[in-house]
Amino acid sequence: MYTFHVSGMGCGSCIKKITQAIKNQDAKAEVVVNLASKLVTVDSAESAAAILTIIQKLGFDATVTS
Repeated sequence: MYTFHVSGMGCGSCIKKITQAIKNQDAKAEVVVNLASKLVTVDSAESAAAILTIIQKLGFDATVTS
């Protein structure tokens, strides 16, 4: 399980965009987005680096926090 701090998220559309992009890579991934804290938690078979790249390709600034 990985947690990412994602700057630039501001609405439900952002949540949907991030969730769908991660699930397109790993359909079994569990994605929880907290808009208020700007945190995205992902339980996935993909590596943290792969998920980080997915989020960044969407145009968001992201860092791995755990």
